[in-house]
Amino acid sequence: MGMSYSFKWREQILKDKTLSSTTKHVAMMLHYHMDNKTGECFPSEKLIAEEASLSPRSVATHIKNLNDLQYISIEKKRGGQGWNRNCYKGLLRHEIDSEGSASDSKGSANDDIKEVQEMHTNSTYNSNNNSSNNSHKNLKYLDEFWNNYPNENKSNYELVKMYWLQYQLEEYGEEINNGLNIWKKNNFFSYFKSMSAMQFLEEDKWHESRTPIEF
Repeated sequence: MGMSYSFKWREQILKDKTLSSTTKHVAMMLHYHMDNKTGECFPSEKLIAEEASLSPRSVATHIKNLNDLQYISIEKKRGGQGWNRNCYKGLLRHEIDSEGSASDSKGSANDDIKEVQEMHTNSTYNSNNNSSNNSHKNLKYLDEFWNNYPNENKSNYELVKMYWLQYQLEEYGEEINNGLNIWKKNNFFSYFKSMSAMQFLEEDKWHESRTPIEF
């Protein structure tokens, strides 16, 4: 007897070294709810956030990432009590690749990343030439985060800034900086000595207030 559909889906997620640990964590929460034969599941983002100990915003970000990479499809389906709910269906990438669409999607995703980088470069250039003071004022939480982050783990400010702008983290800036202060106050960085600023944001570490040894 071969592996179930959902197990095959889980296996390809775990083997993909390009996925962040948090994206894989969210994928495993989907797998927990997934039908073995159809690969479908109906958990809400709120439920996944509670089960994964993440913020709903972070769950939404990583679900979007899985969808963009064609690991899942998302559609609205009417539940038994009449309400519409998101139906997440795990997709087997090798089957998509055999049809020639996955590589196209990957190319499109890379084009999107390049476009974002070009837009960011252009906006940074214009900002530096036209209104650098306003730019710093609009990103005060980013500036606070960067200035407060441990110096030994700082690298690639431009990449961090691009990520901050892309996911509109200024809106959550106060919460992010509070989380960073908790990490520093409790010496959490001693457990993750190589935790970069980018990893801290991408893996939503600022939302975690427990000692890292506990999870």
